[in-house]
Amino acid sequence: MIKLGCIKYSGSYVLSLIIGVVVSKNQNEFRVPLVPQHVKNLIKVGFSVVVESQCGKSSDYSDEQYQEVGAKVVKKRTEVFQKSDVILCLGQPDDLDVKASKNKTSFIGLLNPYGNKEHLEKIVSLGHSCYSLELLPRITRAQNMDVLSSQSNLMGYCSVIHAANIFKGIFSMMVTAAGTIKPARVLVIGAGVAGLQAIATAKRLGAIVHAFDVRPEAKEQVESLGGIFVSVDENGTSADKQVYAKEVTAQYRQKQQLALENILKTQDIVITTALIPGKPAPKILTKAMVELMSVGSVVVDLAGASGGNCELTQWGKDVEHQNVIISSPYNILNNVAKTASFTLSNNFTNFLTTSFKNGWDGTATDLDFEILNAVRIAGEILDGSEKKIQNFEDIKVLKPKVVQHKKSTSTKPATTGKKEANNKKNAKVVKNPEVKKNVKKAKQDDKK
Repeated sequence: MIKLGCIKYSGSYVLSLIIGVVVSKNQNEFRVPLVPQHVKNLIKVGFSVVVESQCGKSSDYSDEQYQEVGAKVVKKRTEVFQKSDVILCLGQPDDLDVKASKNKTSFIGLLNPYGNKEHLEKIVSLGHSCYSLELLPRITRAQNMDVLSSQSNLMGYCSVIHAANIFKGIFSMMVTAAGTIKPARVLVIGAGVAGLQAIATAKRLGAIVHAFDVRPEAKEQVESLGGIFVSVDENGTSADKQVYAKEVTAQYRQKQQLALENILKTQDIVITTALIPGKPAPKILTKAMVELMSVGSVVVDLAGASGGNCELTQWGKDVEHQNVIISSPYNILNNVAKTASFTLSNNFTNFLTTSFKNGWDGTATDLDFEILNAVRIAGEILDGSEKKIQNFEDIKVLKPKVVQHKKSTSTKPATTGKKEANNKKNAKVVKNPEVKKNVKKAKQDDKK
C-alpha cells in the first residue's frame, strides 16, 4: 500500500514519501536506480530520499554527491528499509530485506515478474506492494517511464561495441596505400528497440548492416536507418498491441531458417535481440547455422538471460565453436553503468512524479489507475495487453485541505467566477518606477 501525505509546492500538491535506495546484492549489477541529479528533483517537489552508503559507487556516483542534493546517507542497509515508504529495486528484494522493511512498504522497479512470481506474491501477502516497471503499458503517457526501452536502447549500442572489441577486424571501409580494407558485414536479428540501436551504431561505425525481424512492418524502420531488410515470403507473425513479436508458425520457421542460412555465410558479426515477454527466447541460430559462418565471426546474444537466441549460447560466457565466438555477457550495461543509471533513474523519477496527477488548484490528488494497474503485482501476472482493471481499495487517496493563503487586509468580500476574472483584468498593478519608465519609453519607440 502506498501511504499518502501531501505537501504543497508551487501551487500543487504532491506525495510526501520517503524513498529508499540500497546497494544491489547482485554482484553483476553496477547500476543504481536513483542518481543525485534526480534526487534533487524529487526533493524539490516534496519527497525525501534515504540512500545506503556506496550505493552509487559502481556507477561513479559518490556519497558526497547524494548529500549535496539533500539525500540522507546511512551506513546500515536495514536502516534504509526501516525508514522508507518506497524502495527502488533492481531485482526482487530477498527475504531478509523484506523482513527489515517497515509495514506496508512499496517495492518499485525491475522486479522480473516472470522470473519468480511466487516470491513477489509472497511479498504482497505480507501486506507490502510490488510495482514492476517491466509491465508498463506501451502508451504515450508512459513513454518517459519506459525502463525497457531506455535500457534496451543502450544494450543495442553496447552490443555493437562489444562485438567490435571481439572481432579481429575493423568496421569501416578504408582505402589506403597498403590496399583497400572492406567494411565489416553485420546482421541484426530482431528490430525492436535494441536491434534498431544496434543497426544505427553499426552503420555509424561504417559497417554494411542487414536486419531481420518476423514483423514485416519493421522493414521501414530498418531501411530508415540505412539497413537492408532480410525478407521472408510468408508473414508468420505480427506485432501485438504492445509492439512485441509473437511466436511464429512451423512453416514460417522453416522459411526463416532458409533465409538466414543464405545470408549467414557472408556475415562477420551477428547480433541477436529477439525476446518474447514471459517466455523463453526463441531459438533462431542453430548449431548447424553457426557452422556456416566464416572463421573469426562473432555472435553477440543479448537474449542470454532468457535462454538465448543461439543454441550454443551460455549466458555469461564466451563460447568458441569452429572458430566462431558466441558471446552473451551477464549484464552488458555494466560497461555503461553511469549512463544506464541516469536513464533508469529518469524513468523511476517520472514514474514517481507523473503517476500522480497534481491539480494546480490544490483540490485533489488522483492516481493514474491505467499505469499503476498495469505494473502492480497482485495475483496472476498477465501480459500488459491482457491485464484487466483490478481492485484498488488498498490504495488510499487522500484529498488534501486547501492551504489557506494570508488573508487580505481589505474589507471587501471575495469575488468568484466571472466577477473575479473581471476584477483581475481591471486590477491596477503597482510597478517599480524604473520598470514603468522603461515601458513608457518602449511605447514611444513603437509609435515612432
